[in-house]
Amino acid sequence: MYEFDEQLADGENHEKTLDSFYSQSYKVTKVSMEEQKRGLDRVFTSSDGFRFSVEYKADTTADTSNKAFVETVSVNTSNKPGWAYSSCSQILIYYIPPRNIAYRFETMKIKRLVNKWKEIYETKEAPNNGYTTLGVVVPLGEFIKHAYKVEFIRGI
Repeated sequence: MYEFDEQLADGENHEKTLDSFYSQSYKVTKVSMEEQKRGLDRVFTSSDGFRFSVEYKADTTADTSNKAFVETVSVNTSNKPGWAYSSCSQILIYYIPPRNIAYRFETMKIKRLVNKWKEIYETKEAPNNGYTTLGVVVPLGEFIKHAYKVEFIRGI
């Protein structure tokens, strides 16, 4: 059973870690609550003015399970789509804190792959208080081969 407040606090700590790391290379801007509801967490701006939207995901259990949890249903009671379908970000940063590794993906690539993964891999439930989140568990080797960049989150 996952507790929302506990998960939120963990997520915020991981966001701070990622913000600190990425602010070494980009101007990192937190977005509004309305934009967060659309699956955006940050906007990165490079020194030459190039901007792109980012969604952060932190998965501590991927370290021991060797599987990525790709959320397909966020809230089962309202059939709210998970981030694999609903994210409006350009880039997904999937962070595995125990390994201090982050993988960068084009969000559209994940959206194109998720239905194929659902046919091949098991869907797991993550019970929360009053609802359940569903996700396909993709072996890390399969998942990370679609990343276009691997970053070691160090020196923070």
